[in-house]
Amino acid sequence: MKNKAVCILCSALLLLLCACSFEVEEIGAVESSSAPEETLCPLPELVISELMTKNRTSVPGENGTYPSWAELYNPSAGTVALGGYLIRSGGDTQTLPESAVIAPGQYLMIELDIHAKDRLSLVSPDGRTVTEIDFPKLEKDLSYARGADGEYFITELCSPGAENSTSGYLSFVSSLTVPEGLIINEVCVSNTGDMPLNNGSFSDWVELRNNSAEPVELSDYYLSDKPGEAYALPLKTLAAGEMYLVYCGKGDGALPFGLDAGQDELYLKNARGETVDRLPLRNIPVGGSLGRLGGENGYFYFELPSPGRENGGGHRLVMPEVRASLEPGLYDGAEGLSVELFSDGEIYYTTDGSAPTEASIPYTGPISLESSALIRAVAVKDGCCRSRVSTFNYIINAYHELPVLCLATDKPNDFSYMYSVNNKLLELGANLCLFDGENSFNADCGLKLKGKTSLSLSKKSLGVYFRDRYGDGSVKRDLFGNGIDEYSSLSLRAGQDYPVAVIRNELCQTLVQQNSDILPTQSSKYCALYINGRYWGLYCLKENINEQYYASQAGVGKDSVCVVSGPAALSSDFYQQVLIPGMRTDLAEEENYRLIDSRLDIDAFIDWVVFEGWSGNSDTQGNVKFFLSSENGGKWTPVFYDLDWCLRDPGCTFNVMAGTAANCGVEVPWMLRNLMTNGEFRAKLLQRYADLTASGLSDENVLSLIDSMSGEIDSEVQRDRERWGLKYDSWLSELDRIRELIQNGWLETSINNLCSAFRITEGERAEYFGR
Repeated sequence: MKNKAVCILCSALLLLLCACSFEVEEIGAVESSSAPEETLCPLPELVISELMTKNRTSVPGENGTYPSWAELYNPSAGTVALGGYLIRSGGDTQTLPESAVIAPGQYLMIELDIHAKDRLSLVSPDGRTVTEIDFPKLEKDLSYARGADGEYFITELCSPGAENSTSGYLSFVSSLTVPEGLIINEVCVSNTGDMPLNNGSFSDWVELRNNSAEPVELSDYYLSDKPGEAYALPLKTLAAGEMYLVYCGKGDGALPFGLDAGQDELYLKNARGETVDRLPLRNIPVGGSLGRLGGENGYFYFELPSPGRENGGGHRLVMPEVRASLEPGLYDGAEGLSVELFSDGEIYYTTDGSAPTEASIPYTGPISLESSALIRAVAVKDGCCRSRVSTFNYIINAYHELPVLCLATDKPNDFSYMYSVNNKLLELGANLCLFDGENSFNADCGLKLKGKTSLSLSKKSLGVYFRDRYGDGSVKRDLFGNGIDEYSSLSLRAGQDYPVAVIRNELCQTLVQQNSDILPTQSSKYCALYINGRYWGLYCLKENINEQYYASQAGVGKDSVCVVSGPAALSSDFYQQVLIPGMRTDLAEEENYRLIDSRLDIDAFIDWVVFEGWSGNSDTQGNVKFFLSSENGGKWTPVFYDLDWCLRDPGCTFNVMAGTAANCGVEVPWMLRNLMTNGEFRAKLLQRYADLTASGLSDENVLSLIDSMSGEIDSEVQRDRERWGLKYDSWLSELDRIRELIQNGWLETSINNLCSAFRITEGERAEYFGR
């Protein structure tokens, strides 16, 4: 009140002086030398100490709301009354109530009624700025906080009403009371395989508990990971203290949403749509969980989940990841390197790729590196869950001309077993790192073998899967420069052609990318691969062909996509909708052809036929996939992939597609021969191939691409051959053989086979091919 009285007196004096000045000017007297601003009340010493613009589940406000908020701190020795002061952001303002008062050394949390963007200011009633901050775009439940050094930082450990520190966060989270009635008792977002199955799937799960003395009807409640959604729970009565496990994601009876291990939220609502409990899901240990601890406020992290049992052994904090003094990467021309590891806890590390534990090597000082090395480290501290594993790859004096991939397997012995016995069903925890300029990444993942016949070879293809349960749900990089900037899985491909020419598959797929914008195929990038610190050879990093792949290619939602692989099952929609009418009706009839045209992307199918036909791929039957999305017209579209057995025998060109050579299966050649009886389709296909033979598939273009691709990987092929006991000269000889096939009439033979297989008349041949 004293400060308020002083401000009123100052304002009165200012008005009096202004009036006197006006009168003096009127009679021509000497101007007053006093400056009005010198008589203004001094501004209070306040700082904006913390800000959260997307408060979803972290800080409860009044009446069950979760508003955006700002926190003011008073570092002065006097109490500050803020009634009538303004909070301003952009053109929006809100006025603070008369009850807004901050004592010395205390904090005041203000619920924001305005949309805060870029800059937030505290303004006095007379329009002067008391304090302000510029702040970045904040993700949900993250705050922008002022440290003890005066610098601001983004944190998930918000601390409204307390200092911005670990102790401040602990004080805040321990003040959050647990609701009565049905509550969220435990959540697992990274089910690594040691917890309950949901019909064969290691799904995310949520444990609900009746935290009251009365029975609760579960079906009166709803669960979701978004505030605007609600999924009904099953009909079941929970007795006092009883728990119930809810699966999320895929599987029978699961609620149709998954939980993001990186950052998500969970909402429990009642029948009136009111949110009765919510939890922020972030920084949960891989394989661990988040939940309540009996008799305690707030929530805790658990390294070992306890579905269906009482929670125990929880911690408020998870240790931050171990940091390294030396940035992981490629070090050419280096003469010995030294790496220091940092954490405020104890550090344990490994060098064989395995995930470290307290039984691993204790870190005691800098690690000297004389050659390429892999270091994986974990931080441990009493009262905290152990940190997530940090992975540091150092490739020293290797002089690779290609991007470098580094794969670390959590259990090297299990990887050796999987690799040696060709176990495609086993999925192992791993970490994949790519060193490739701006596209570099480091992500935890799942690892499986890929391929069929190629698994008999020494160097095998691998698939990596970025699942929430490993901590990284996706990799967000434009890896191939095609505008697609998020991947849930990738393929590390060797293939059946690697002991021979290496480039057959990528050569054909590149030709498609250069010449067709309607036929999906895989983008790729040749890389040098290391596994558990050991050089493994030349691999091709590729998009993985699945629902997410087609969704990204077509710009549709993943859930709208279905895929069928050849040979298609008789019961499949593709067989029933396309193959049966395609094989069993007269497609020369307009009505029958239009039916196929309404269900099959004819232009993409024609491109698939002509590129497969030109390549002479003799292994098509098991390498056929068709995609369908309900969002883009609902037409089945083929994808062009797995061309290891192309460019070998010119006699296979188009004869395989027509079903007169090797084995393309029965259904597609039968339908293709039937389609070729339709004049419109026949003319389209012939014109398309004629155009390609004069451009993208010309001998000159193909030979030029062979030279550029082989030149790109030449130095790595030499290392790869030495690694796997193969001869570099044999690779050069195989490339020469492909060149000779092209130069000695491959294209002309393909035209001959096309005309023969589909009974193209001499007149048609002359019209389209000029010969």
